[in-house]
Amino acid sequence: MVGGTAGIDVGLRTGIATLAGVFAVPSTLRPETVALDRDNRAFYQALADAGDAAAIYPRPTQRPIMQHHQPGWLDYRPKVGHVDVLSFESEFRTVNPAMQAHYSRFRRNRTAWAEHWQHGDRPRPTLIVIHGFTADPYWLNSRFLALPWFYELGYDILLVTLPFHGRRQEKTSPFSGHGWFSHGFCHMNETVAHAIHDIRVFMDYLEKTGVTQIGATGISLGGYTTALLASVDERLKCAIPNVPVVSIIDIILSWQPASWLAKAGMKLGGISLQEARHTVA
Repeated sequence: MVGGTAGIDVGLRTGIATLAGVFAVPSTLRPETVALDRDNRAFYQALADAGDAAAIYPRPTQRPIMQHHQPGWLDYRPKVGHVDVLSFESEFRTVNPAMQAHYSRFRRNRTAWAEHWQHGDRPRPTLIVIHGFTADPYWLNSRFLALPWFYELGYDILLVTLPFHGRRQEKTSPFSGHGWFSHGFCHMNETVAHAIHDIRVFMDYLEKTGVTQIGATGISLGGYTTALLASVDERLKCAIPNVPVVSIIDIILSWQPASWLAKAGMKLGGISLQEARHTVA
């Protein structure tokens, strides 16, 4: 069982790395992307050195009008309760003001999405679930992470969609998640900040509906986001990162063939491995 699971993981990882290598990482080699990183990476390095999480991840003040939509036909249908797809227009502003014009070009990414499973009888402890890179479909995560089992135990569930995934990807995007890694290190920092911002807005919404106990879990990139969320928001009652990414730079460099292009981009931009780690720290 372990060997089979490992084999599937290697196959999936190789497939994702190939997608990233062919469609995402090469765009980071464009002169304008290299220049954007070169001009702005010192800003993020200084934030990392300061170690002030609140300066990078301020508590959102947005109180959006939440839109409600019907779930997809493959999505979970509980015997008790109901399922809504939620959305709101995110008011996220980049941590680095110099990145705002570049980042705001991606219009579909401005709308945050999540699927909400509710028993409906009262506010219940709610588990926020954060998917992995490219693995955003609600039906996939509900089955892969055994979420109906949690629901039947009495928890409500909120499956969030990370930036540049699913309905948040641009129409020209070759695959879900393409925009996460395809615009350089500084853009990726802002994408992570955007993810944390929107999840915290969803947490505010849950609290407004009477929920007092919120936990979070995620897998891979979602595990990374879960751990980061727990480090900046004390409201979480629990956090369960599953096989979390620890260093985004190092995992990109472990992907084949994406690592070859990533190393080429670092050489073109005159950035060492240590400086790359420092930039996204």
